[in-house]
Amino acid sequence: MLRPFFLQVLKVVIVILVILLGITLWIFRPFLTPSFLLGTNLIVLTNEFEARPCGGFITAFGEVQFFPPKVFLKNSYHFEGADLGPNIAPLDQVATDMKFWDLAIDTDLEQCARRIELSYESLEKKEIDHTILLNFGAVERIFALVGPMKFERKLYTKENLFAELSRKVSDVDRHDEISLQKRKSPLSRFGKKAILKSIFTPFAPIRAGIILRDEMKNGDVFVSGISTPVTPSDKDIVIREWNLGGAKSSRYLQKELEISIREEIPEEWNTNITFAVEHLGHFDEPLSTSWKGVFEVQFPEFLGGQITSIPAELAPGETLSESFEFTDIALPSNEDGLQELGIFRSRGQDLLIDLSVSAYPQQSLSKGNLNIRDNVGTYYGPVKKVSTCFGWEIEADKSAPFVTLHEVVDPSGFSDSELSQRFDAYDIVGEIHFNESVFDGEDVKVSLQDKNHANNIHNDPTFVDYEILEDQRTMILGFNQPTAQENERYFLHLQGLRDSYGNEIESGPWTLIPR
Repeated sequence: MLRPFFLQVLKVVIVILVILLGITLWIFRPFLTPSFLLGTNLIVLTNEFEARPCGGFITAFGEVQFFPPKVFLKNSYHFEGADLGPNIAPLDQVATDMKFWDLAIDTDLEQCARRIELSYESLEKKEIDHTILLNFGAVERIFALVGPMKFERKLYTKENLFAELSRKVSDVDRHDEISLQKRKSPLSRFGKKAILKSIFTPFAPIRAGIILRDEMKNGDVFVSGISTPVTPSDKDIVIREWNLGGAKSSRYLQKELEISIREEIPEEWNTNITFAVEHLGHFDEPLSTSWKGVFEVQFPEFLGGQITSIPAELAPGETLSESFEFTDIALPSNEDGLQELGIFRSRGQDLLIDLSVSAYPQQSLSKGNLNIRDNVGTYYGPVKKVSTCFGWEIEADKSAPFVTLHEVVDPSGFSDSELSQRFDAYDIVGEIHFNESVFDGEDVKVSLQDKNHANNIHNDPTFVDYEILEDQRTMILGFNQPTAQENERYFLHLQGLRDSYGNEIESGPWTLIPR
């Protein structure tokens, strides 16, 4: 009697297992290649809190095979005696020769992974199919799935994981060679215990897969030959951090890039960029000490393409700021007509962006991924991906200029004495304001027409002179009228005035009232 019941339960279990297997395979589908599943993969743990352009100082490495299962991890000092050629700038400030732990130097992540892979193959005399760049931020997120976890009489949580592991590694007899050589071995033992616990934690592998998928999309986890290539383009502002002696202080640096792009005249833009850094930490060795290193700001081609190096030392609580100005810039467009600006940050690093784009008045911005208000687009927040592109489309001004103020004035009140003297010779002087800049041509026509409001005497003033002031939004008009009409009103007509995009003003009329 119980057999059908157990069959139903078995069917349900099988369905659940199939669903879970399907979910797992779908999440890990980029990895489902023969070379990844059957080959030897090098996993490289980079510490973004000792920042380098490709993530950070290489803390540990290991090999992973899936069929047959095999995994081992070693700390980067395993290759301490191996010199990999002359060091590059600015790492040559620290050591003459390149070491394995300093190989995360390429902004191009595929090139970075390949460099590490070739060095490893040369040192170990074996071939690697793929190299996995894994940052500590991803490790923290994955550990949260199985934590808290007790290890060597200490309880580790996601919140204290980095700090406690760093302190454990640093708490060593500095004059004992064996202790120094083995000081990072707890990382390997801790990692193996966490992996075993994750295997037996329900749904942890699936959730870990989701985390890895998200981190791969962001570029903070990278698998050579599988991940989408991540490299700067000629439209990117690139920010690189080289931590050359600041312990783990990169963890506490708040980096912000403030970018203001303004169109001062049509199709000519001014760009102001400020790169600011604040050391938010306190002195807390080995985590937070004085940061020492170099920041690099590489500008896109349309801003010259140069690389500016900013060497710095930042004690806890100190700040740094560097500003750059570019004038008369022509913004590039892509094949869809969008203006674009890219931001490329070091893998695993935090970067805040304060971006504003202000097109010339009367235009409007559309499309793209900015917060748009008429002709102004903004973005403020973190750069979530290693490579992020901001785009916008400019819709040209198709609206005619119009008058916002029209009145008769006393020219003796002008601040410009020459202008005051010039227009003091006329019987009626009008001051006209426009909503945008206007420009004259050879076909300018101005007239005043008697409205016969106060009396029935028809006496049109004669137009004599005009001046468009420096702000391009104010026009002074001079008329003669030998016989004045008190409290009379006149229709003002204007023709031949155009805005920056050639839209001609509608002729009016607007009323002028001599008092």
